[in-house]
Amino acid sequence: MARAFGSHRDEVVFTTKVGARPVPGAVPMTAAQRPDELRQAVEANLRSLGTDRLDLVHLRRMDMPPGLVITDPQQLVDLDDQLAALEALRESGTIGAIGLSHVSLAQLERALPAGISAVSNIYNLLDRTHEPLLRLAETGAMVWAPYFPLGAEAGPGCRASRTRPR
Repeated sequence: MARAFGSHRDEVVFTTKVGARPVPGAVPMTAAQRPDELRQAVEANLRSLGTDRLDLVHLRRMDMPPGLVITDPQQLVDLDDQLAALEALRESGTIGAIGLSHVSLAQLERALPAGISAVSNIYNLLDRTHEPLLRLAETGAMVWAPYFPLGAEAGPGCRASRTRPR
């Protein structure tokens, strides 16, 4: 990425997501929810993008459908602990803003004091479950970045794939 953007880095917004990691040959990804894993993911993103800062980092919560069923008790991490790790990275200048992905309305409301800048949840013509989050994002001047915005097939077990018209 550093080569692609070269001297234009300040004209590009680097946005990444942490909280899950791929498992070679397996679907879906596995949870990586602990604060140390979040920091490691940010550092890996910095290296792979060839930059010294990420403009926006989304915390991907893995504890609500259609996410994973978390079976490792070490991955059942309190949202406040995760936000504290991301806030420390923001204060150090490593990341510019904190976003949330795959969260409930209660989680978003709980996270607001941390200064949430963006929300990314499933939202499309077929699935408006997270409409209250969209409304809260609008009132709080947060970026709303829906995923599966066209109701596309999302893979086995995903609500978007079950509600897709045939």
